[in-house]
Amino acid sequence: MEPALVRAVVRSVGQYARAHGEEVGVRVSAAEGIFPDPESRNPYIRKDMQSAACSGAALTVSPDGEQMEELHLYKIVVRGEADAIARVRPLVEAEFGTALTYTSSHPRFFEMNAAGCDKGHGLHRLADWYRGTFGYEPVTVAAGNYENDLSMLRAADIAGCPSDAQELVKTDLPVYPVPVSGGEHCRPDRETAGYARVSIHQRSIYTNEKGRDTP
Repeated sequence: MEPALVRAVVRSVGQYARAHGEEVGVRVSAAEGIFPDPESRNPYIRKDMQSAACSGAALTVSPDGEQMEELHLYKIVVRGEADAIARVRPLVEAEFGTALTYTSSHPRFFEMNAAGCDKGHGLHRLADWYRGTFGYEPVTVAAGNYENDLSMLRAADIAGCPSDAQELVKTDLPVYPVPVSGGEHCRPDRETAGYARVSIHQRSIYTNEKGRDTP
């Protein structure tokens, strides 16, 4: 991600938070680590700052900080309570438009990556690597439960989600319930201990010599 774009997002969210008294904040992810905005009043970002300090990270993100030029930036995360995020996200999307890819993996934050960069793009690149390295057509399998998984589920040959996934995930693909073993790490009081949801799409995965689907 371009440092100038990251600075602009950090500055915009900060100005909105100060003007409206919203406790939202920004952290930036880079190959070198996670860098919270030191000007943020958001308690989650303050915890991120403590974690960054404990991990030995010396840099913090500032709207005008030149240190971002030295980082390999790949994600911007805005954190806050769910209602505050619901107010901030459409404003950020309206301001920056197609310059970024927007998604979310929790009600209390949303994420931005470079335009066209998402999990689906990553899955396509992984499949391309397998084709080039091993010379065969891979079958891709993906599972997810939140908005940020949608592009990956759409790109996969076999896509699945747990029964407590977001409704937008469960309704995005044609799915059917499949009973599964809960396993030792599944809580018995959770619906996910008993069911998954799977969709097979794009092409037949298992075929016999005649090219017909094999049960």
